[in-house]
Amino acid sequence: MGGNVTAIMKNGEQTRATKIPIAQIGVANFRKKMIEVFTELDKLFKKKHGEPLWGDTKLISSGYVFNGSTSFIMDPNLKPKDVELVKPEAGDIDIMISTSRSEQLYELLVTLEKKEFLPGVKYKGSNRTSVDKLGNQINSVFEVKFGDVISFAQVDFESAPFSGGKPSEWARFSHSSTFRDAESGFKAVAHKLLLRALVGGGSARQDILIATPASTPDNLKFKTQRGNVLSVANMLKFSVDRGVRIAYEPMLDNNNKPMFKDGKQILKEIPTNKSDYKTELKSIYTLIFAEKDPQEKDLKEMWSFIGLIGLMKRYMSKDNIERTNVRFANLFWGRGIDAGQELERDDPESDLKIKLQPYQYFVAQTGSKDLSKDLIDVYYKTYGNRGN
Repeated sequence: MGGNVTAIMKNGEQTRATKIPIAQIGVANFRKKMIEVFTELDKLFKKKHGEPLWGDTKLISSGYVFNGSTSFIMDPNLKPKDVELVKPEAGDIDIMISTSRSEQLYELLVTLEKKEFLPGVKYKGSNRTSVDKLGNQINSVFEVKFGDVISFAQVDFESAPFSGGKPSEWARFSHSSTFRDAESGFKAVAHKLLLRALVGGGSARQDILIATPASTPDNLKFKTQRGNVLSVANMLKFSVDRGVRIAYEPMLDNNNKPMFKDGKQILKEIPTNKSDYKTELKSIYTLIFAEKDPQEKDLKEMWSFIGLIGLMKRYMSKDNIERTNVRFANLFWGRGIDAGQELERDDPESDLKIKLQPYQYFVAQTGSKDLSKDLIDVYYKTYGNRGN
């Protein structure tokens, strides 16, 4: 989770990020200072590279360019006291930049090392040692004075696709965190894992056979699982980075007609590099819920964990909800391909708290079977030693 990066400057000096005491600082003060910080970076970027970092600083003051819980902390439409109750501290500050600006921003930040480029603000480095190791984000640390409070704040500059000078809809959605969920104690990871679970579980087919990639109409071979021919597969797959794709297509014979065996259609997986990833919410909604013309209120519900469960209850069959349940539980505590990710390093109790609350809410709301008891004991016996 956020707030654990160790930043290194070119001279070797290291700074460990600390949790940001939002309530102690005060949300109003936090917003004001961070708007100043990012606005100044925008000016410095333009001075160095001839163009602004964000183009329109209203993207900063409106909260539009922020991701994760930072998006609602910085949302001027939310009352500071309400936010402080829900989010008394933050692990990091997530802000999006255009992928095309990533290398240039890194070059600018290096020039700011050891400097107080704004009163009470110093750049303390990042965990990236060179431009060619940036990846999809720059995890940095800033020393920021909020009055009497000094914070070594982790700032994650996340490379994202921009459209029309703003983060694309998918860039915002795929890393979103809503105040609605946070009020109920649910972290953004629950929303993303539920999306992954329902995209897969809700699109399962049991009337098919999956041909191997090397199969031809004259030499058919089928995928197997535990020695049995695979006859169940999830037609859709979800990627936080790329979107939702249709994973399989019909296997065609030499006359370009769909092939069948024992009454089951033969499918072949579409390679990821040839897949068409859907990133428009309307298209994704249609794929998941088979509704051709979604209402605007339903599209808004997709942004939150609570909202997604409401949509499932209205539009998904009981069978597909139960398949989603199996996949959701395994994404939290499973083993193998969909092994549950450890969310809190060396802290299984916190990991369980983050996962169990949303899972139990899901079970209660959908009337699904609680599968957690069969998974939790085994999962936490090996916590901290995954893959060993």
